[in-house]
Amino acid sequence: AASDVYKRQSDAGSIPASLRQIAAEHAIQRVIGEYGRGVDGRDFERLRRCFHSDATITYGSGPTRALEDAITWLEKVTVPPFALSHYFGPALVDLSEDGRSASCVTWCINTNQYPRGADGEARQTVSGLRYDDVFALRDGAWRIVERRNQTEWTVDVEGNARLPLPGGA
Repeated sequence: AASDVYKRQSDAGSIPASLRQIAAEHAIQRVIGEYGRGVDGRDFERLRRCFHSDATITYGSGPTRALEDAITWLEKVTVPPFALSHYFGPALVDLSEDGRSASCVTWCINTNQYPRGADGEARQTVSGLRYDDVFALRDGAWRIVERRNQTEWTVDVEGNARLPLPGGA
């Protein structure tokens, strides 16, 4: 009977594993989207909220950085008119048995627009990225504790006038 199911759930003192998985996936996908929104918009406070304060981040073959060092690095390398756009696929989330941590793989298509060179040409790239993350649920919030980003492929497009320049320039 349905009342027996509810009793077993309350006796176990937890949400059923399937609902924990769905809730974790939803929250983690939201964090991934917020990360893209933060880095694309150079909103470093939004970006910071995607991570627990003790997080580490590794971009490509670069060094593993503590959160604040990684944000400082991003502030330096994304100076306008440089522009980014991240388009994330669904996160593949593997929730730990206790429901307090998760490993996550997310694929991303990323476009970069670089400032015009001396020749007046704008350079754009389109890349396929893979994010390997470890998330933790702390104080009711899912956030990243370890991020590894790897570029799987890149296509360079030089002087493509169809891509708008930041600020309409």
